[in-house]
Amino acid sequence: MLVPPANMTILRTLLLTTLLPLSAHAADKSCCGKITPEGHRLTAAIDSFDVEHHWLSGSRIEWLSGDPLPNNPKGTTHCSAYTAAAAYRLQIYLLRPPDHGQYRLSNAQGHWLDSDEGRKAGWKAISTPAEAQTLANRGWLVLVTYINPHEENPGHLAVLRPAEKTEAQLAEEGPQVSQSGWTNRNDWPAAKSFTRHPGAWPSNIRYYAHVVDWSKIPAPPAANATNK
Repeated sequence: MLVPPANMTILRTLLLTTLLPLSAHAADKSCCGKITPEGHRLTAAIDSFDVEHHWLSGSRIEWLSGDPLPNNPKGTTHCSAYTAAAAYRLQIYLLRPPDHGQYRLSNAQGHWLDSDEGRKAGWKAISTPAEAQTLANRGWLVLVTYINPHEENPGHLAVLRPAEKTEAQLAEEGPQVSQSGWTNRNDWPAAKSFTRHPGAWPSNIRYYAHVVDWSKIPAPPAANATNK
């Protein structure tokens, strides 16, 4: 029986859809859900920290503001000070000065997060990148950490930022982060954040999350407030 031309187009579309490889569908599948209103507040807070202009490498800094200290040039990075400051501004305790100096703070924070003390402070270990990104999308403060096995050398931490990613994107590049380091980036993939630490990504990193009480957090100033 001959099929009318108009019906041939419909039949061809149905066949292509049916036979499309499952991997192609998976590549478009969301990994971690939509960004909630609390997630958008977290994005605004992270953007307000202005990490690409503070906590810069090359000199000692005041840990909370990220501003450089005068007359003290020194080649160093400040990932741990940035994460501590981010937690402080969201009214969450993370090991920080003066409870621990900035020197070797990143490894100390990693150990602290995995300790009873960290758990008592409200931090919980997260088992998968998808769960970590999902919680960030819901407005939780989530950290990705690496403890350097050579304790005399620094580890690394970064703050997850909300991002809507597919499963394929998450598998390739990990969650999205904001970080201070040799290069400060407000918005880039976690996989790039650990390139200076051979062996860290992806098997030797850990995720930790803490709920944020947004009822206690003032909204950050509008981006153009200083121009008014």
